[in-house]
Amino acid sequence: AKMGRSRRLKMSNDMQEKIRKMFNASYIDHDYVINNIFKVCKEMLTDRGCEFINIAEDINSAYIQNDEFTCPMIIGSTEPTIHVFFSTEDRISVKILRSIMETNEADYVIFVSFDGATTFAKREALQNWGNRAQFFKYKELVFNVTHHSLVPKHMKCTDPEKCDSAKKEKYPKIPYNDPVCQYYNFEVGDVIQIIRTNGSTHPHNHYRVVVY
Repeated sequence: AKMGRSRRLKMSNDMQEKIRKMFNASYIDHDYVINNIFKVCKEMLTDRGCEFINIAEDINSAYIQNDEFTCPMIIGSTEPTIHVFFSTEDRISVKILRSIMETNEADYVIFVSFDGATTFAKREALQNWGNRAQFFKYKELVFNVTHHSLVPKHMKCTDPEKCDSAKKEKYPKIPYNDPVCQYYNFEVGDVIQIIRTNGSTHPHNHYRVVVY
C-alpha cells in the first residue's frame, strides 16, 4: 500500500494529558503512541483490502474537535473505501456521528476516540448504518492484535460447503465485538476460518460463526 510521508504531530497539552491517563503513567512518549496508532490503522486498512492509504495533509486540523468536523485523518481507497476519523473528544456523540455519516460517501467509516462512542451513538450507528460505522478506542490500536503470537490467523470463509446454513448452526460462536472481528470488521453471520498450527507443521482449520 502507498502511504503518505510521516508527519510529526504537535499535540495540545490536553491531548497529551489524556494519553498519559490512558496508560495511567506519569510519563509516556506521546509521539510514539500516536505514530504507533497510525501504523496499526494503516495495517488494518491494508488487511481489509485497501490498496492506497493516504494521511491528511494537515493532521492537526483534521482532528474532530468539539463542533468542528473536518476531513478524515486516514483514507484507504480502491474497494473498499475507508475513512478514519480521530477525535480529541473523550467519546463520539450522536451529533458527531450524524455530522459525518450523513454526508460521508465512503464504504466504511472508523471513529477513534479515547473512550469509544456513547451508548446512544452506538445504538444509532447499528440501526442506521450497521457495520459501516465502527468505533475504536485509542488504546485498542496501540498494538496490532493480529500480530500477537497467541492469535491465530483469522479469515472470512468463502467456501460454500463450509458456509452451508446447516453447518453454521453447529459451529461455535464468536462475538462480533471480538478484537479480531473488529479489526477485520467481520459481519454477523460470517463464517470465520481460524488456522492454527498448535506447534506442528500442519495447519488445522477451525470454524466460527459471528454473532451479536
